[in-house]
Amino acid sequence: MQKRLLILFLAVMMVISFSACGDKKDTAANDTAANDTAKQTTEKKDAFTDLPSGDYARLMHSENFYMTYTMYAMGMDFEGSQAVSGDILASKVNVDNKVLFTIIDNDKMYDINADTNTYTVTQLNIDELSTYKTDYKNMTYVKSGSGAIASLVSAGVGSINYHYDEYHIKVDLTNKNKEDADALKKAGINDDSNVTIRYYLKDDDSLYAISCTVANIETVMVVHELTDQVPNDMLKIPDGYTDVSAIE
Repeated sequence: MQKRLLILFLAVMMVISFSACGDKKDTAANDTAANDTAKQTTEKKDAFTDLPSGDYARLMHSENFYMTYTMYAMGMDFEGSQAVSGDILASKVNVDNKVLFTIIDNDKMYDINADTNTYTVTQLNIDELSTYKTDYKNMTYVKSGSGAIASLVSAGVGSINYHYDEYHIKVDLTNKNKEDADALKKAGINDDSNVTIRYYLKDDDSLYAISCTVANIETVMVVHELTDQVPNDMLKIPDGYTDVSAIE
């Protein structure tokens, strides 16, 4: 159960941690002041200029952001946070009052257990690392529209229509090993597939939610905060914790 949730979370992190160049800025989901900053940061023309979601895409492109959210996926909902700072990706999710805290730093993954003040280290090979860190040069803007968010309607959270900007990322299985590629194809994901990303915006153009759809499976994060101020405690193992990798 915990492993499944962790994989799901990291998959979503991978999708929204875009790797293009952009300006860095502070923003928050409920902060209308972001609109003023947006006008300044869009002066430099790029693929997101004039898009309502442009500032949020740029912030995530910067590879330096912190986000808190409520995730709706696989019939479940839970609170979480994530941080990206260069080569470091970190996630915390709260499931059934248990916090799952994971840090990926270069080619190592640290699973941190706050109940026992311990952690384990896993060396990631190239195939495993590419699962979490992917080059999204093929990400393209597709369209804008308005509509309710299906996963939130199903969860009984709400049926309000929101403006959205939609992007596609073309799936590339060429760097996957045969076992992983075959598993993805069995799940309906192949080289002809697209990952669909939507930024849903409120009437004042502040960010409400981000959705990710792969093989008709939608995952939604209702965003509470999105900023370039990354807390230091998200990027390192807490002091006093013991490495129990060899024991396990």
